[in-house]
Amino acid sequence: MRGKDVWHLFSSMFVCFVVAITLSSSISYNIIQPLILESKLVTFGRYSFANEAIETIANDDSPSVVGIGSSMIYKAFDGKCMGELSSVDGAKFYNLGIPASRPYTDMMQIPQLSRTNVDVVVLEIGTNLLFKMTDGPHEYLEFRFTLQTMLQDDSDLGEWVDLVLPYHQRWLYLNEYERAEARQSWMIEAAEVNFEWLFRADNDDKMGFRFIPEPGTKEWNEYLQKPGWPDSVIDGKTPSELEEYNETILKVKSSYKPLENGTRNHDALDYIISELTNSGIKVILLGLPHHPLKYPYLDPGQWDGYNHTIHSLSDKYDVDIVDFTFEHRDGWNYQHFSDGNHLDDEGRLEFCQRMTPILNAAFNS
Repeated sequence: MRGKDVWHLFSSMFVCFVVAITLSSSISYNIIQPLILESKLVTFGRYSFANEAIETIANDDSPSVVGIGSSMIYKAFDGKCMGELSSVDGAKFYNLGIPASRPYTDMMQIPQLSRTNVDVVVLEIGTNLLFKMTDGPHEYLEFRFTLQTMLQDDSDLGEWVDLVLPYHQRWLYLNEYERAEARQSWMIEAAEVNFEWLFRADNDDKMGFRFIPEPGTKEWNEYLQKPGWPDSVIDGKTPSELEEYNETILKVKSSYKPLENGTRNHDALDYIISELTNSGIKVILLGLPHHPLKYPYLDPGQWDGYNHTIHSLSDKYDVDIVDFTFEHRDGWNYQHFSDGNHLDDEGRLEFCQRMTPILNAAFNS
């Protein structure tokens, strides 16, 4: 066989290989991604909903605000309430908070978010988020990195990849071949779930607050603004149960010891803020309140690392601060909280009433 013929043969085989990988990847994505969002393959589809959510937001020409961070902002941010109170015509307020998230994981969604026409991003800076990432058994990190990068594409890569620590790099899928291979590993379980659904072996179509509507539907658009939330831990307790909860959970020293710098979470915050502001998106740094019974049990200076971080970032970047952790702590009462550091229905309303005028002003700043 002549050299030219050999070259054509190999080039044809390579094209066939690429086509096969592309088709296989597309098929597996279309099978797996809906099941993940529906919380059928994972405990909570919200852990990997950011790509679809941001795509929806990007196609919305309305004035818009996006809140990102951990469960604290997830349980505080009621976008429907904000939309109803807002003086900005047609404004939308999207809640992209994810339980247990931290800047180190939130940074994965920034390239996609920075390409949208979002006006304002509310970025949670919390006493619970400013800690050092270490080696060791981190099931949550492995879950978040593998799941989200498996569902991304090359346009979602950026400088955040270099911030992932060497011992976490193994959980990243950074090209289409790796993503396709990862999705294939989920296909057997996905097939089993689909068979159960087909034969009605699984009749639990909704899972309370864990249920996520199908993207593109009216319910999906509403969910991005007002997700479901778990029931309050405090509400419903008898007086004796509440007294025991106060003494054993609330009236004890907080385990949070935020550092002032030098962690990958701090590096991720720098990356997130610089990328968003360089894209013309207004950034508001948000510190959320804690139950009033937690503050008397803090050691002197225990949360100084939080204060240093939030003010250092505001000095370095053109951002605003909304600090309910310390500076605007007054007025947050026990009835606003579901537990030691998460808001309940009354707390969400209080947050909505306090935050919406600030966001109205941010549209015009």
